[in-house]
Amino acid sequence: MLCLGKIKNHQLLVVSVVVPEWLNEIQSEYAKDLKTSAIINNLCRNSKFEWKNNILWYKGRIYLSSNSKFKAKILKELHDSPSTKHVGFFKT
Repeated sequence: MLCLGKIKNHQLLVVSVVVPEWLNEIQSEYAKDLKTSAIINNLCRNSKFEWKNNILWYKGRIYLSSNSKFKAKILKELHDSPSTKHVGFFKT
């Protein structure tokens, strides 16, 4: 979390930014993955990638390394979400 405080005319002005923990975990994964590190170091050579807010983006989506633990989490969440289930059909 980023907090900045400033006193102006006897008033305290504060700006807070909350960063989800999973973003920090993705950044840690980037540092451990050689392929991802190479992509980050060569961003100027590949226009499909973008570095924004300390996150690597690929074609406008957050990039996950090939062995990212978040791939399984995302698939599970999408599979188990009530909005993705087939309404009116029995579970097989």
